[in-house]
Parts: sequence; C-alpha cells; structure tokens
Amino acid sequence: MSHCYLCGVLLDKSNSSVEHIIPNALGGNLKSRHLLCKKCNSDIGHQADSELAKQLNFFANMLNIRRDRGEPQEFKIRDEVSGVVYRCLPGGKPKRIDPEIITNNNQIVIKAPDKKIARQLLNRFKKIYVDLDIEKVISESTKSREYINNWCGFKIAIGGAATYKSVYKTALNFYIYSGGNINNICNIKQILFNENTVLDYVKPCYLNYELIGKDVDEVLHSILIYGDRKLGKLYCYIEYFNAIKYIVLLSDNYAGETINKSYIFDVLERKEISISNINTNWHHIIDGIFENLKLDSKQLEVSLENLLKVISDKQHNEHVNKLIDEAGNSTMNMFELSEGDIITEAVYDKLIEKTVDLLIPYLNGLMPKD
Repeated sequence: MSHCYLCGVLLDKSNSSVEHIIPNALGGNLKSRHLLCKKCNSDIGHQADSELAKQLNFFANMLNIRRDRGEPQEFKIRDEVSGVVYRCLPGGKPKRIDPEIITNNNQIVIKAPDKKIARQLLNRFKKIYVDLDIEKVISESTKSREYINNWCGFKIAIGGAATYKSVYKTALNFYIYSGGNINNICNIKQILFNENTVLDYVKPCYLNYELIGKDVDEVLHSILIYGDRKLGKLYCYIEYFNAIKYIVLLSDNYAGETINKSYIFDVLERKEISISNINTNWHHIIDGIFENLKLDSKQLEVSLENLLKVISDKQHNEHVNKLIDEAGNSTMNMFELSEGDIITEAVYDKLIEKTVDLLIPYLNGLMPKD
C-alpha cells in the first residue's frame, strides 16, 4: 500500500496518478503511480512543473525531444536585422508568421506560410482583380525553402520560487521512488507551498568542474541522491539537459538508512544509461559549500555554450541528411526508379546536381559575414 505524500490519502486505481519524476514536458521517462494522488499532482504540477517546463522549453524545442505526450511548445523569434517574427517549431525550425507581398511593376509576388493564408490574401486581391483564378494560382504556386541568415533574438529566464518547487519535487519523488521513507523528510508542505522557504532548500549548483562526466554529444537528465546518518544530511543533485543544475537539501537532520542512488537518462536516445564517471565524493563537496551556494553566471554560461554546441551540431547533421534524402527522392522520382534499380551514370550525375543545388543555399548561410 502507498499513500499520497502530500495529503496522506491511500492511493488506489481511482485516485492515483502517473507522476513523472522528471516532467514529461522535458522528456522525462521515469514515472510512478505510488507518489501523489490526482488532485495533489494536478495542484503542484500546475503551480511548479509548468513553470519549469516553460523556462526550459527552449532546450526541449531545439532538441526536438520525444515525450510521452505531445511535442515541445513552439515560441517566437525575431530577425534582428529585418525585424521579421517567426514561429520556432520543434527542432528549431522557423516558420514565417505574416505573409510578405512584393509588388514589382504589374507583378505581385506573395510569400505565405501555407496555402490557407495564401487563399485569404488572394481573396482580397480578387476584389480588385475580379478575373483572378485563385485555385489556378494556388495549384501553380511553388513551395520554397528560405534560410534566416541573421541573428535571431528570443527571451529566456531560469529560476524563481515556482521552478525551485518543481526541482524539489523531483528530488523528493526520486527519494521515495528509490525506497526512501517519507518520514525522514520534514516540512514538505511548507517547502512546496511557501515561496520563501523553498529557496533555503534548493540552490543552483555550478562548480568549476563536472560532478557527472559525459560524452561531448550526450544530453542527459541526471539525478544523484545520497544520505546517511553519519553525514546527517540527505542531498539530491539534479541536472536538466546537462546545463541547468541544482542541489536540493531534503533533510538537514537525516537519520534514515544510507541511500546512494543515481539515475542518468539520455534525452536524445530516450533511454537510461550507466555512467561510471561520477564524482563519488560529490555529497561531501556539496555539504561543505551548500550554505554559500549562489548562481555562478560564468559557469552557467560555460554549461549553456556546451549544450548549444550539441544542439547546433545535431540540427546541422539532421538538416544536411534531410537535404541529401530530398535530393535522392527527387532524382529517383525523376527517373521513375525504385529501390534496388540500377543507378546509371546519368542518374548519379543528376543526384549530385540536385544535392549541390540544395546544399549550397544552406551552406552559404553558414559562412561568416563581413
């Protein structure tokens, strides 16, 4: 039997909820039905998890993470030169919001994000050009790809009491999930529902070295938890996307059984992995500095730069592969070929031509500007 650790109600099929220990919005996969009832999960989720998800959505979007439900939320970016605002779809793919109308002598060119908006604009022009055949124009229109070759701006904020509550809840959930006794934790409701109290128990943790080693192309959600009677403390260290790092003090008077657990989740591969390169002394390091921990903006910047490099490489490789596949499919259709057919020299030459035609505009945009 298990009880909701917030309200104490006995959990059963009618009132239990699936609690993602790391929020589903961030791609978290570890979950349990033995932590919170539906009402408490909903209350604290709307209050805390949604704020954390909102703050870290940029990374979830740019990595196009897989989730149990839905996709990462889109957001808006602004071309710093032209001022044009775009929707940033999952995977960091910009899509025009407003259409562009270009008038050149007697020719009108409409650039629209989709056919629906194009039809709306053409209906306006039909009031002037009564003979305009809208469906013919739509059918003869071409789909093109444009690249943004300027810097784009967006806003992102990290931290705050609501976010810290979500971090604390992740630590608490993982402790209980790992077999910890809820009676070893005090003041849970006060911490989760008091904006001032939670700031004393959750702190940003940016050191000049890594507590968890990782490969350069890995993006991980990581949780470390340690507590014993000799230390007298129960700590939980959490990393989201390698870069957003917190330490949680779950108990400053810990008298429970020794617990030493870790959970490392590969966000891109969507699987739990084993890492041997964990600083085994991390809890003693934290214990000596917890009271004085503050956000180190320089170390945060280093962590973010490393993550953005992984994001950039991932998006680059995926887009190049997409262009190559697009060139291949176009060439196969042109020559009416199927998989397994013989590739002649003419087919090969056309494949090279189409590949270059697609790659050059993209690669030109990557060239440094004067």
